[in-house]
Amino acid sequence: MEKYLKAYMDWLEIEYPKTHMLERLIYLISSQDKEILKLKEDAAKLTPFAVEARYPEFEIPGQKEAIEAVEIARRIKDYILSRLLPEIEKK
Repeated sequence: MEKYLKAYMDWLEIEYPKTHMLERLIYLISSQDKEILKLKEDAAKLTPFAVEARYPEFEIPGQKEAIEAVEIARRIKDYILSRLLPEIEKK
């Protein structure tokens, strides 16, 4: 998910910091795309998967949490693609 957000930031020519905090990236994108803020709260739920999952203490999520994470990731991906694809097709 982080890569989708950073690719969108590249497209918008927004410099991004070295971070895995998805909600921070969404906040930065909102300077040019206010509508993305609707995804900020959901994105915050994914951040632990990007950071904490790298450590042995990370608790593997249950099925319900895993399904929710996948649904959030799809929403964010679909949102970004809906912004980029029309622009790419124009070129």
